[in-house]
Amino acid sequence: MKTKLAILFVFITQIFVAQTSTITVFSQEGEPFYIILNGVRQNDSPSTNVKVTDLEKPNYLLKIIFEDQSISSLNQNVFLLDYDQKRANLTYNLKRDRKKRMKISLNSFDYEVNQSKGVDVVKYHEVENSIAKPNVPVKNGETTNVDVNMLGLGINTNIEESQDNVNVNINIGGLNTSVKATTTSTTTSTTTSTSSTNQTKPLQIKPMEEVRPIQIIPVNQNFDSVKSANVCKTNMANADFIKAKSSIEKQSFADSKIKVAKQITDVNCLSTAQIVEVLNLFSFEENKLDYAKHAYTKCTDKNNYYQINEVFSFSSSTDEMIEYIDTLKK
Repeated sequence: MKTKLAILFVFITQIFVAQTSTITVFSQEGEPFYIILNGVRQNDSPSTNVKVTDLEKPNYLLKIIFEDQSISSLNQNVFLLDYDQKRANLTYNLKRDRKKRMKISLNSFDYEVNQSKGVDVVKYHEVENSIAKPNVPVKNGETTNVDVNMLGLGINTNIEESQDNVNVNINIGGLNTSVKATTTSTTTSTTTSTSSTNQTKPLQIKPMEEVRPIQIIPVNQNFDSVKSANVCKTNMANADFIKAKSSIEKQSFADSKIKVAKQITDVNCLSTAQIVEVLNLFSFEENKLDYAKHAYTKCTDKNNYYQINEVFSFSSSTDEMIEYIDTLKK
């Protein structure tokens, strides 16, 4: 009887756990960041390794904002259900590419929660927490606070006034900037000083660059030949395609598969049917969409490209692919 109860308890526990997912993001470069899910900041302070739990929706819009404002923010559509509508836990890695630009890539897609160490665990919430520091009014003065939410980061402005000092403290995403102005009055003169003085530099006007003549394209010139010197007219031979497909299948990780597939596509032309076969080698929706966009310009029969829509599991992927093609035609 005890054994049956234990088995029943484990079964019920697995069902309960399967109702939610987790998203873990870690920075391989050691750059602290904020996680924004559906427009709401999740971690109150920047971190290099964050796990967000209790995710009940099938997909989320993930945004990464770095503490170092010189690094561009990253956006990623996250899908937490597989083709059997089974929930999974995703782990993303932040690293720089060959051009030193920060990129986000899927590291793992697991059905069990990874109990990794050194990770900041945050329960998903739809109302953003305030990260502004408490305000302490000055003696015989007043304090004015202004809170603003911009791109998922809390901005707090604290203005303190007294007879002698005016202090302005600005908190943006945990970063503080302070400006202090001191005013002293006498019966004969008035002196105003600030903690820092910025001298205005003279405006430098660069000489006007030479205007290049507009290139006029003949009306009868093929659109694809203007966009690319190598116009795809003949698709990859079947024997060569079978070898290429086998090379992609041998890759153990999703990142490796997409890299090999793109490498092969860059130097070959494929038919829509061949592209569909390659798309079926990928398990993740985002990888399919990524490759479908990459392969479009190398397709020999673009008029049949609508057939790849059947490969996608989500209508949002089809819509994004259509918008991408329309952008290329403009």
